[in-house]
Amino acid sequence: MRQSLIFIASHEGHRIVPESIVDKKLWDTEFEATAGFWWYKDPQTENLFVHGYHPKYMRLQRFFDEAIDQTVKLTKRKLPAFGG
Repeated sequence: MRQSLIFIASHEGHRIVPESIVDKKLWDTEFEATAGFWWYKDPQTENLFVHGYHPKYMRLQRFFDEAIDQTVKLTKRKLPAFGG
């Protein structure tokens, strides 16, 4: 896959994200406080990885709408096919 949004809804990314980006220092925490996710754009594949909570948890904690809104805005900003 190239230039794709890959949303990882899990407690941790172990064995889900590529080994090259497992290091948490590479992830941008811009939306951690408001939408509960970190993101990373892979320069080789141009894939946008978003690592956040499971949608059910987001709904229960009442930040699902904010997380979706911020994910869409980030995707439009970072991926060419979506307006980035």
